[in-house]
Amino acid sequence: MARILYGVHTTGKGHVQRAMIVARNFPEHDFLFVCPRPKADIIREEFPVEEIPGLETIIREDRVDFGATAANAARILLRQKHWLRKTLEIMDRFQPDVAITDLEFFTGLAGRKTGLPCLSLDHGHLLTRCVFPVALSQRLRYAVDSALIDWLYSRADYYLVTTFFFPPLKPNARTRLVAPILREKALEREPSDGDHILAFKSFSGFDHFLPLLRALRRPVIVYGYDMESVDGNLRFKRRSDDGFLDDMASSSYVICGGGHTVVSEALFYGKPVLSFPGYYFEQELSAYYLDQLSYGTYFKGKQPSADLFTRFESRLDHFRQSIPPNGFCGNREAFDFLGRFFSHKVLAP
Repeated sequence: MARILYGVHTTGKGHVQRAMIVARNFPEHDFLFVCPRPKADIIREEFPVEEIPGLETIIREDRVDFGATAANAARILLRQKHWLRKTLEIMDRFQPDVAITDLEFFTGLAGRKTGLPCLSLDHGHLLTRCVFPVALSQRLRYAVDSALIDWLYSRADYYLVTTFFFPPLKPNARTRLVAPILREKALEREPSDGDHILAFKSFSGFDHFLPLLRALRRPVIVYGYDMESVDGNLRFKRRSDDGFLDDMASSSYVICGGGHTVVSEALFYGKPVLSFPGYYFEQELSAYYLDQLSYGTYFKGKQPSADLFTRFESRLDHFRQSIPPNGFCGNREAFDFLGRFFSHKVLAP
């Protein structure tokens, strides 16, 4: 039995979902999580957790609030010694054998200070551990995002990166790439071919995008608004994990931003993706590979025209044939890597 300290990033749902999937799969080990509220309240329902503040990307109206994000980071980093000391006290009480960090600042920092073997399990380190083409127009965003990840979250000994595409690794990266880690509920559903489109309000400008969806000659199920209503062919549904996965698994295709979790689940069900990548370069990168691998395509701009859907739907059969079956669940491979890390404290090949 190993004792595992697990630090979890606070922005979005994907980080905490991935962490809890891992912990549930290893009931023979003891996990202690560290993260801020409100994620700590979610984890506390199943596992012990200690609260420490996190470096959060603050999103308002589907956009990054850079001022609030910078202010939050400044408050935490100005008291970095205090919060590091608290993390070390947590480690001293728990006596972990290893640590995992999912883009959590203090876990990696404390592991480096004490020599505790630490593995980073996340999607974001694609930017720093892999080689891929970067368009001239995206080089500044790439430079900023990768520098922040490298500065704030790259103190682990090893890196296990989840991804639906597999660019080459940099030399001496101490990294393995695995297919996405999917939540249990997603694995329980069998895909079917329905007529409706699943649209997820996860990108800026979505409100202006609704008239184009109303013009489509097929039903569209929309998530991301806190309401239940019907407007022509649009059916708005409140947030529900079960309902969302049911509607995704039975959809014709998926419209969303570039979030790793939603795109990965859509591809797992064999659904082509029309992506509107947002504020992170990693979303732009995912959208680029969606297009390159013919799993779907993406749009960058303020307002798409109706022919975007006409062109996309004319290629649906091609997209579906390009998406390999059984190629987007890396749970077993990831758990094998993690099991060996818990036992031997290295990321074995």
